[in-house]
Amino acid sequence: MVAESWPTAVRALGWHAMQTRQTKTWPWVLVSASLVFVVAPWLAQASDPFLVVPAAQVVERSPAYRYANASEQEALDELDRRKILYQRVEPHGAVRTPIRLTGRLHGVHIHSVLAEHERPTTPFEICDARLALALDDFSALLARRGIVELVHYTMYRPSVASPAASSQAWFGEASKVGPPESWYVQAKKSPHQSSKKKKPPRPAASAQAGSRTKKPPHLASSTPRLNVSPPRHPLGLAIDAGIFIKQDGTMLSVASHFRGQIGAQTCGPGVAPPQEPKARELWDIVCEAYDTKIFTYVLTPNFDQAHQDHFHMDLTPDVRWFLYH
Repeated sequence: MVAESWPTAVRALGWHAMQTRQTKTWPWVLVSASLVFVVAPWLAQASDPFLVVPAAQVVERSPAYRYANASEQEALDELDRRKILYQRVEPHGAVRTPIRLTGRLHGVHIHSVLAEHERPTTPFEICDARLALALDDFSALLARRGIVELVHYTMYRPSVASPAASSQAWFGEASKVGPPESWYVQAKKSPHQSSKKKKPPRPAASAQAGSRTKKPPHLASSTPRLNVSPPRHPLGLAIDAGIFIKQDGTMLSVASHFRGQIGAQTCGPGVAPPQEPKARELWDIVCEAYDTKIFTYVLTPNFDQAHQDHFHMDLTPDVRWFLYH
């Protein structure tokens, strides 16, 4: 991801400083350390035209910054204070404080596209407690719009060995069968459909109850959504939101209704969102999150082909910028 590329250069500077230190040329250490602080903000800004670096006090007051940098105890205490229903789970990969949400947030049911009987055991329903706080804020925003359901493709998901890896390693014989909402409707009609076809082995962490011929997530994208460093999904700090459902049954699908264009600006001054009602509301949802700084980093179909069917929304610790593209 473009905006995440700049820390690589910063780490390279740090490596240079460490190597220099080993040769005891201390002036170079100081120069390298200074470059990290001088160059890093420039690299961040140069990485994406829509990246914003607010004043320090604005960043530090933002929900995204406070949640992303909260300690485990702070995050859990805040969940308890808000009376959010959740379940602590065993350590899972790189997730610092893994939980499962066990109740609605402001009346909004957040869940994956998996059939209901699979959700209690799938790792794709796990998130970090810090992300749950952001989702609670986001759900309050959604509830004001009459939305009662948010369907996602993953929150936590394990990292993969290589960007060249095939999606078949994760999703067996799943294939592109239309927009995600069509799969979701079909899954609700036949939640216990099974298949006897042999499937490639899955990582142990991804074992789920039952098997299906059509497996989410990633059904609407021909490009596998692979985690490359530095990722947020393996930390449980990201959600791929694909479908929003209102009380009256109206469905807002990112894949079918967003009407984006790669390279276009999504939020901020001068943006002209589509006038179709469903498209406009999807844009408004993202931009209300932008205005309130609920998430650090949000990618939409305006970013690239891999995000044509979902909003990637995450918390990024230890940064002082925001990117909504």
